[in-house]
Amino acid sequence: MAGYVKTLRIYPLALADNPPPTRFIDAWLKVYVTLCFDLEDGPVVMVAPPDVLGPVDDAFFRFVTDVGRTGPDKGKGGKYLLVPPGYEGELPDEGYFIAPSRTYTNWLLMRAYVHDGDVAGAVKRVKDNMRVYRWPTAMPRPKRRSSI
Repeated sequence: MAGYVKTLRIYPLALADNPPPTRFIDAWLKVYVTLCFDLEDGPVVMVAPPDVLGPVDDAFFRFVTDVGRTGPDKGKGGKYLLVPPGYEGELPDEGYFIAPSRTYTNWLLMRAYVHDGDVAGAVKRVKDNMRVYRWPTAMPRPKRRSSI
């Protein structure tokens, strides 16, 4: 699993030689997080931080689940259990948002909301609250046909 936190400044198109006022630039300042999940060794838990927004897609960019404001945690944060195809092991009855995937690779692109221009606070909220770890009851890796 790999992760990356980056702030991105998006400047609105200015039709004059003058840069846009600071209030517009701050409104366009975003914090993005991206992760790739490898489910070949079994389910993976992702603990989503509060006040974020983004999708989890499979290897073919098909929808798996939403995270954050549009997801089942409604922006409050929560534990997501990403389940690989063909998984037959035990799954928890409660405490997790179960997200079955049709592929062994999943991708998250998530935006953390910046409040009152506090970019460092948004980054800290993600770093302090987001966790990714293997589900404890991981199954043995299934045999797969070669793609060659």
